[in-house]
Amino acid sequence: MQKNVWNVLKGDMSLVGPRPMSVRDVSLFSEATLMRRFSVKPGITGLWQVSGRSDTSFDQWMRFDFNYIDDWLFKLDWTGMV
Repeated sequence: MQKNVWNVLKGDMSLVGPRPMSVRDVSLFSEATLMRRFSVKPGITGLWQVSGRSDTSFDQWMRFDFNYIDDWLFKLDWTGMV
């Protein structure tokens, strides 16, 4: 966790945002539009994690990430942290 906080302070990550994915998982993307999730800095936590992580399908997970990207407000970051 300390390393992640350091990355936020350096500006490499945000507190909330699309979670980083492994290269293996990204290589499984079948649609180029999924790459849009890399247009923002990765976050320590994401909306899908606070919205039923284990009950969330891959499609719902991507929808949460794209909603975050398209509708970002500081309020979203705050609610993701609390």
